[in-house]
Amino acid sequence: MHGVSVITTQDIDSRSASKPDVLPDGFDSSFTPVRGHEVHALVSKKAFEQSRQQIILMHGATASRRYLVPTALLLAQHLEVFVPEMPGHGASSKPAHALKVEEQADIIYEWTQLNNLKAPNVFANSYGCQIAAAMTAKYPDVAKKLILTGPTCDPAAATVWQQFLRLHEDGKHEPPGSQMQLFADLADMGWTITFETVHEMVDNDIQQVLSQISCPTLVMRGEFDTIAPEVWTQRVASEIPNAIFKMIPGGSHSVNFANPAILTKMILEFLAT
Repeated sequence: MHGVSVITTQDIDSRSASKPDVLPDGFDSSFTPVRGHEVHALVSKKAFEQSRQQIILMHGATASRRYLVPTALLLAQHLEVFVPEMPGHGASSKPAHALKVEEQADIIYEWTQLNNLKAPNVFANSYGCQIAAAMTAKYPDVAKKLILTGPTCDPAAATVWQQFLRLHEDGKHEPPGSQMQLFADLADMGWTITFETVHEMVDNDIQQVLSQISCPTLVMRGEFDTIAPEVWTQRVASEIPNAIFKMIPGGSHSVNFANPAILTKMILEFLAT
């Protein structure tokens, strides 16, 4: 299905990949070996004609496929949807230490090639924006269009403690169930990878690659997103040559979990232009 290789789990990293207990309706589970890691992904089952667009959904720092599912389900009614989990996250294999942004970008790019994805659209949230930006800057042909929501990391809050305070404030605007999803994701990651990933998020400067992104880009933030303030998000959009900025009314940081309907509408409108 969709050129995805489903393989037998092997003990490549310090902790091997594991099949999810529950799959969302209309999705398969796949595993692809990439550079000594196993990348797990959700893959939509619905078949479309070849001209139908594809989209990849990329998760944040302490997250996985779980909080992307609400948006993935809606998008799957219109597009072929792929939700890869980066090594160290979700059901993908776990390295001994967290990977750098550039390493994750290379892995997801290679994953697209191994699965025969031809210039899909790329959606990313939070820390996933740093990886998506690095990937599209280094590999200009990897994405048809790029969508960045709540990009990190605002240099005005450039410490782990400041990011934690912003996350705590943002939690007031997240829906019920978001904490349980977060706890499940943290349990998958383990404390070492979690701690190192958050530090990598803070240390990596997304602004170093923004000017190198050439594909049409939509930069968005939720109206109540305290992690990616409006001034910062607009700056991100202004530094990408072919980008526009939009606000998601009523949105929080995890808009793909909290506000999937309006987010899906805005994504589809952008892809149609």
